[in-house]
Amino acid sequence: FEHNDIIINEKTYEGTQGLWRLLTDYDAPKDNLYSEEDLKKYTEILWESDSIYKNNDPSTKKPKSSRGKKYMNLIKPIWEKRIEGSGIRKYSDNKIEYRYIDDLTKLDGIINYIYAQEKAGNNNFLNEKKAIKDFIS
Repeated sequence: FEHNDIIINEKTYEGTQGLWRLLTDYDAPKDNLYSEEDLKKYTEILWESDSIYKNNDPSTKKPKSSRGKKYMNLIKPIWEKRIEGSGIRKYSDNKIEYRYIDDLTKLDGIINYIYAQEKAGNNNFLNEKKAIKDFIS
């Protein structure tokens, strides 16, 4: 903090009344008590400080949530807006790697690997699961 301003990751946010209301009020303040600019700064602060994540830990990939008015009316829409998009895909000349399943022992190993990865929090195995389903069907 510097006077009324907030400094996060060497970026200074002007500490207006609206921004301070967004940061400190227990419930979400009424719309007329803060500006769009205050809301934009509040959103940046939540993401920059990792305060939007459960336990302030981005590796959880889960929002800090509750049933309170502030979360439901203010924080949840911020989370959903950021998470919905997947961004722009970059073109790559890399060849696609195909994995073929030709025996049940190999299939069992792949299933165990996917299970362990998902238990550890890595949920990027949709294509592999689909291939297994197609193999079984």
